[in-house]
Amino acid sequence: MKMAKLISLNVKGLNSIHKRYLALKEIKQSGAEIAFIQETHFSKEGPQKLYSKFYPTAYYASGPHKKAGVAILIHKDSPLIIDRTLQDPKGHYLIISGNYAKVPILLINIYSPNKRQISFLRKVIAKLCPFTTPLIIMGGDFNMTYSQITDRSFPSKDRMAHTLSTRFRQTMRQASLFDAWRITHPKDRQYTFYSPVYKSHSRIDYFFISHPCLRLHFSTNILPLTWSDHAPLLLTIDLTKLPPREAHWRLHETLLHDPEAYKSIETKLREFFQLNEGSVNSLATLW
Repeated sequence: MKMAKLISLNVKGLNSIHKRYLALKEIKQSGAEIAFIQETHFSKEGPQKLYSKFYPTAYYASGPHKKAGVAILIHKDSPLIIDRTLQDPKGHYLIISGNYAKVPILLINIYSPNKRQISFLRKVIAKLCPFTTPLIIMGGDFNMTYSQITDRSFPSKDRMAHTLSTRFRQTMRQASLFDAWRITHPKDRQYTFYSPVYKSHSRIDYFFISHPCLRLHFSTNILPLTWSDHAPLLLTIDLTKLPPREAHWRLHETLLHDPEAYKSIETKLREFFQLNEGSVNSLATLW
C-alpha cells in the first residue's frame, strides 16, 4: 500500500536564507511528499525563493506585499500530476487539482486572516464548486479553533470566541469536510500554536478531508514545535485508489451564503422554469 505524507507548516516568513534552510530541512526530515506552507511573506512581484532538489515542483499564491503567502511543494518522486491551479491574489489560499497515481484529487492550502475568518472560509469553499473531484484535502492555518473546550489550553471566556468556533464547525460540516486529526485522536488534547503574549496553546492548524477520504486508510500527527511558533501537522493517507462513489449528490449549503453563488443558482432556476413550464402535466415531475 502506497501511503502519501502531507505536511502543513506555518513558517512566519521565508525571506531569510536561514529560515528557508530550516523549513526545507524540517519538511524533508518529516518524509513529506506534499508540503503545505503558510506565511511565506513572498511578494507577487519578487522572486519565489524556495528551491530544493528534493521538491523541484512548487506552486505559490503571493500578495502584493511581503505578508501572508502560501505555497505547495511536491517531492521529486511523487506521482502527483497537476492540471489546474487557482491562486488568491492576496496570498491567502492556493487550490490545485490533478491526479495522484491516476486518482483525481483536489488540494487546498489556506492561511486565514485573523478577522472575518468565516466569511473568508465560505469564499474559499465557494471556489471549489466547479471541481467535481471526490478526494479533497484542505489544510493550513485557519486562525481559529474548532472547539474552545478541547482545542485550547485555557478556554476563552469570550462569548464571541465560542460563537466563532461554533460557526467554524457548522461551515465545515455543511461543506462535508472533516477534521482528520480529531477523527484519529477523539479524546486527545494537543496543540499546534503557542502564543507567548497570552501564554496559551491552541490547535489552529488543520487538515480537513472530504467524506470519500474517510473510507481510505489515514493517520495524523502533530509534530514537536521546533524553530517556528507553529507545530507541523502530518497527514498520512492512502491516495492510490478511488473510494466507491457516493449514491447521493448533496448541495454544499455554504454556497447559499456566497452572494455570487446564490445569485447564479437563482438565475439558473428561473431560466429552468421559464423554459420547461407547461412541458409536463405534473408539477412534481417538473421539480
